[in-house]
Amino acid sequence: MYENTPSSFGWFGRILLTCIPVVGFILLIVWACGGTECPAVKTWARAQFLLMLIPIVVITVLFLVGALNWDTVRTSLNIR
Repeated sequence: MYENTPSSFGWFGRILLTCIPVVGFILLIVWACGGTECPAVKTWARAQFLLMLIPIVVITVLFLVGALNWDTVRTSLNIR
């Protein structure tokens, strides 16, 4: 095992911390941007951050498209 690689309990703790909604997102940003010396943790944090960021972006785009089209839907259904 490499000297900077976390143990199984270390990985478990990191995964558990990232399950906390706001705290986990902030920790992933910190770890992905170099808040750790371990390259394995940094790579894992970048992957997890992308896995969280992609659905947020897709949902935001869908919401904006729906909001922009609401005016068209409202006028076609005669909703005031």
